[in-house]
Amino acid sequence: MGLIAAVLVANAFATHRVLRSDYYSAIQKSGQLAIVWLIPFLGVTVVWSFLRAQINWEKYDTRAFPEPTKKMLSEQIQNSILESANHIAPE
Repeated sequence: MGLIAAVLVANAFATHRVLRSDYYSAIQKSGQLAIVWLIPFLGVTVVWSFLRAQINWEKYDTRAFPEPTKKMLSEQIQNSILESANHIAPE
């Protein structure tokens, strides 16, 4: 009974962290939640390791089709400032 409670608590915690993550898209979150709840021990371990790897995600944002992130917006702002100052040619 204690083992079942531990799995439920770990799954609930991982679910909370996945839902609060800004790094993953809605489809990725759905897939990760399915893994957490359908594969009892391994699922939460795998998803938790992905979450831990994304602690500093803004620095290492490598998604193929990212939503507008702080990193992307700051680069766009910086590029527009440099373009207006004629430091780089507009694309």
